[in-house]
Amino acid sequence: MTPRYHSASPSLGDILKGRRQSSTQTRTGNPVRRNSYDPDDERCRRFPLPFHEEEQAAFLQAAERYNLEHKEEGRYVGPFRARGMDVLRWLLREMKATGGRCCPSHAQIAAALKIGLRSVRRIMKALFIAGFLEWMRRSVEDNSDQGGAVRRQTSNLYRLNLPADLAGLVSRLVARRTGRPAAQPRGVRLVGAAELSIRPKLWERSLGNEGRLTGALAALAGMVDRAS
Repeated sequence: MTPRYHSASPSLGDILKGRRQSSTQTRTGNPVRRNSYDPDDERCRRFPLPFHEEEQAAFLQAAERYNLEHKEEGRYVGPFRARGMDVLRWLLREMKATGGRCCPSHAQIAAALKIGLRSVRRIMKALFIAGFLEWMRRSVEDNSDQGGAVRRQTSNLYRLNLPADLAGLVSRLVARRTGRPAAQPRGVRLVGAAELSIRPKLWERSLGNEGRLTGALAALAGMVDRAS
């Protein structure tokens, strides 16, 4: 799937909000988001966790149980949507191949699993809010076509999370498979109830929703953006 790069011309949404130039595009076609770090930054090097293969099956079982138990009445799929578990399995395979460092683009995930980019983003949101995944944004320096260096967004760096109330389940499942005493999971970061409660707000804040169009105007602006 080839990424589509936009021009710097204002979209309908920008025009309706009184902007002469799009606030979401740069000369590279990929805006640099806030809280982005260079891949060589020490924070990026410390972010991934070592991959522990013995915890993989237990982690997936805990995620599947969560997805089933939180399914809304009358719905056939849980909060991870129809392909959320597929995304988790794919990320785990990538982490296994790299020893825990996992940084695919949304386009790579979509192409590998044959799903749409929008579906990938919705699944990522669901996994983050539920407490099973988090990422660090990264940006790299790039030479612009007008001389000088600019920064452009590159793929995120991912690591697995686990809601703290499921840690005991994962520990018991691992102990049962390995025959060793139960121990706290090592290949995931445990997320407590306090952090989980603010994750929806963190997600919305990270998107910069302030002043964003809503309703019919947002739908119309989106149609024009996709067609341009």
